[in-house]
Amino acid sequence: MVRLEMCYQMQVVLYLPRLLDVFIFSQVNHTASVAVSSLQVNPWFTNYQDIEKFYRIYSPPTINCNFLQITIETMKKAVYIRNCLMTSKMLETMTPDFFDKFPAFFIEKEYEDVLAALRDKYFDNAVYFLSLFPKKRVSFSIKSFVEIIKKWKSHQYDKTHFPKTIYLRFKWFFLVSDILSPTDTVTSDDLNVIESAAKEFSCQIIIDWSSARKNMLSNVINMKSCEHYSHTYTTDFIEYFKPLLKDGEITFIPFKTDEVQDLHISQIEQTVGLCAPKHIKFMSEKVVLDLTNLNLPECVECFEILPEDTMHSHQMPPFQCILPKMMKYNEFKAKKAHIKFGGVLDSIKKVVLEQNISFENIQTDENNEKILFPFINVEELRVMSTRFVAPKLDNLKRLTINYSNGLNLYINKECAKNIELKYLRNAHITIDAEIQKEYSFENCYESQFTFLNAQSNTLKINLILCEKNSIVSKCDAFELISLEKCKDVNLVENVENTNDIFHVKKVVLFKSKFVNDLSLCAETVVLKLLNDELSTTFNDVKDLILISVNNCDLSKNVIKLDTLNLSLCDNLKFTFNNSTLKKVTISTSENVVFFGNFRISEKVIITENSKVEFPSKITKIEKVNFRDEVEKFDFPKIAPTNRNDYFREKNKEIVLHKNNTTINNGVFPIMKISSKIEVVFYFKISNFFGHQIDYSGVLFDTFVFENCEFENEEDGVDSIFESYVYRPYDDLYARQVEIINTLYFWVNAMSITKYVKIRESKGIIFMHQVNVKKVEIVNSEITTKATEDSTVSVCKIDNGMIRNNGLLEVCSNMLYAKNLTLIYNEWQCYAINKIIQLKAMEVHLEDSECVHISLTKNKEAKVVLKNCQKVDVVINNSANVQTEQCDEIEIFDSQSKLIQKLPGFKFDNQN
Repeated sequence: MVRLEMCYQMQVVLYLPRLLDVFIFSQVNHTASVAVSSLQVNPWFTNYQDIEKFYRIYSPPTINCNFLQITIETMKKAVYIRNCLMTSKMLETMTPDFFDKFPAFFIEKEYEDVLAALRDKYFDNAVYFLSLFPKKRVSFSIKSFVEIIKKWKSHQYDKTHFPKTIYLRFKWFFLVSDILSPTDTVTSDDLNVIESAAKEFSCQIIIDWSSARKNMLSNVINMKSCEHYSHTYTTDFIEYFKPLLKDGEITFIPFKTDEVQDLHISQIEQTVGLCAPKHIKFMSEKVVLDLTNLNLPECVECFEILPEDTMHSHQMPPFQCILPKMMKYNEFKAKKAHIKFGGVLDSIKKVVLEQNISFENIQTDENNEKILFPFINVEELRVMSTRFVAPKLDNLKRLTINYSNGLNLYINKECAKNIELKYLRNAHITIDAEIQKEYSFENCYESQFTFLNAQSNTLKINLILCEKNSIVSKCDAFELISLEKCKDVNLVENVENTNDIFHVKKVVLFKSKFVNDLSLCAETVVLKLLNDELSTTFNDVKDLILISVNNCDLSKNVIKLDTLNLSLCDNLKFTFNNSTLKKVTISTSENVVFFGNFRISEKVIITENSKVEFPSKITKIEKVNFRDEVEKFDFPKIAPTNRNDYFREKNKEIVLHKNNTTINNGVFPIMKISSKIEVVFYFKISNFFGHQIDYSGVLFDTFVFENCEFENEEDGVDSIFESYVYRPYDDLYARQVEIINTLYFWVNAMSITKYVKIRESKGIIFMHQVNVKKVEIVNSEITTKATEDSTVSVCKIDNGMIRNNGLLEVCSNMLYAKNLTLIYNEWQCYAINKIIQLKAMEVHLEDSECVHISLTKNKEAKVVLKNCQKVDVVINNSANVQTEQCDEIEIFDSQSKLIQKLPGFKFDNQN
């Protein structure tokens, strides 16, 4: 039993992708360690360094190069060498004894070779070593083999030394030309040379035609001395090829424009019977592909149809396919096709439909004329970019729909446990909610979701980025309704002629709104990131939680309130008359005013940094600091020189449970931050190195980055991660943002952000929304981008390098800049691009030079210049400009005059 276990473990080790995985596996137990050391060949590593390290440690007799660039010194130590490409350097320097280690030759050019002059020498060496080992199997591209034949004949080697078994293949037509052959286009003359060589040298030549162009296929008729294989068949030449499976798949392409003939059907069935593929694909340029009489063997598990993509395919009529009468397969796939069927196909369990699929029942039988969808027993259905109408699918267990318009579907109670619905438009979805209680829908527009058989207070509905959707159910069915960045969501009762109000235990609105004049009862209401008035009325509310809600008077929206909790709010008004509140908690909020004749039965708790006004009789106010004990996540420190070895680690997800959190020394490709609490008051990440931090959806009071470094994509540095993912501008919801000694961080500060400080940092891309009170930049280089309605009250820059003028131009009150440097992109060649259009009331520039500013938008603007050189100012009133120890200062009364002075292209009629 131990021996069997070790044999199994050896098989497992062979497919581990990294040497680190092998080390970890060897520590499981003694048997695993013995299994690793007993291997006769290294695993299929994807990194050449892992292969060489494994060989140095364990010294197996065979080294598997896995077609990677292994050093010659390492290969010399091995007894046998597998899967190694012959490079020109190896052919020039190695001896015949070295090449005796190879069971097969793969003669290829290496991509580092860039000089066509090396071609002759390369083939001279290749031909020489081929003549020494005629029994070796060799592999060539078509063009390379033609060159080998020419060289062989020119050197007049003995024909008996010519390789006995040769594998040839066509290269994909879109690849760059092979440097070893002047052109990569195979011609009929090349194939004639190969046919003649098979006869002349009495060798076995096996050709893979899978990647050959269509216009070359007719040559197979005259190449009877060679063996021909392909995994892509055209029906016109199907009898000349032997099947070659690619990942268990084989493809048939009807070649002529006429219908598929019965002879072709018979040949297709015979070909499938020879190779027993699991996946059959039909790809056609034809307008109609009739497969009515096709009957494939039971070995086929997946049947797929799609049109062949050509440069003229977009001009052709829609591709149509008539399905076989008998389909005993497990899976069906279709893409860009109008599918015709003649009845129910009940054996299909999995269906995948992509890009404009439609169905048509061509059978006129009265019993079948109402069938709109043939796969009535489907268990797994995936629909993408398709208008789809289906009947009740009682056996459906899993449903995935993306990018669909006009969807009309019923989902049974078992399938409701496994559904994914995104990007729907004008959809009507009916769901049996007897078992599954929680649902989430994303990016749906003008769609209706109807829930049947839902028990009272059980449904949890989450809508994300949805607009103009309706949720239909009983009035008392909901436990939770959560809307994230949604608009105009409506609640509709599925019982007619009643006026009952909806009862929901908890409502969460994150930058979202219901339709106008909606009224509902909710025990708990959570409103996040709202900046204007609500039209929804909430009755019998026990707990009202407001987070970053600004500029609102919620007195008319909330009736019978018990507990009020405010965080990160500004400019709120509450009026309560003849009512009693149990508890009020206010943290980090400003300009909150309470009116009316009311009392608070328990207590009022306010943080010290909040500004609140109560009626005079509310006197029992307790001021506190809400920060809990610190929740720390400490990871091992890693030296910068060793960081790259850790980027194959999985992404890290961290869940925050306390409102005071620090993370130290994180080295991960992507770190995902989520929170179990409504607001994190203090959050700090230090010494992070990676690609991206995903903190979307988490609300912070103070957010701090210190000594962090992100991958520099802006400078064109190649990704060091296994799968490259473009880093987006993640939305940051934090009142105060501090970035200290950080490299290449991208941040999109939302409307909640009031204070920003960037110090000792480089490569920061900073996007900001409305109403930022203060931005401070010290010894940093940043790129700024602002929305049309962005405003910054105070902007202070000390030794800052600014790319793009967005931050400066939206400053509305005071702009102070010392040692300011502006960076312009190459495309900013027009003079107008180099002028900063300011609207600040006061502008202070110190120790700056080569700055051009225009303040024509503000007639009362004032400018103070100190120790500046070569500064140009466009202002309505020159008396508002003060200078101290300055040189080469010019003042203009119109922008057009400054434009004419500046270098670069000019615009006519500039004001």
